[in-house]
Amino acid sequence: MSIKPLTDRVLVRPLPEEKELGGIFLAAQVKSKYAEVVAVGPGRRLANGDLLPMRVAVGDIIMLPTYGGLEIIRDGVVYQLLYEANIEAIIKEEL
Repeated sequence: MSIKPLTDRVLVRPLPEEKELGGIFLAAQVKSKYAEVVAVGPGRRLANGDLLPMRVAVGDIIMLPTYGGLEIIRDGVVYQLLYEANIEAIIKEEL
């Protein structure tokens, strides 16, 4: 069984505690705010029928909202399912 988000929903996996972002070690209280995108839906349909594509992609590191989303536990791994609009930011490393 796999989990495939519908419409503009995103499935994420919170980052493990030892994860670093861009060489910066995240404090314990901050770590739970970041997650990796593991699956995305196709996007949201507008009133005129056009598809509004997703702005996040599998592999992106995102900042989670403080509240919201549905927690899913599968094979001992915790995931969170949320709407794309609830994602606070996409974290990009600068070269």
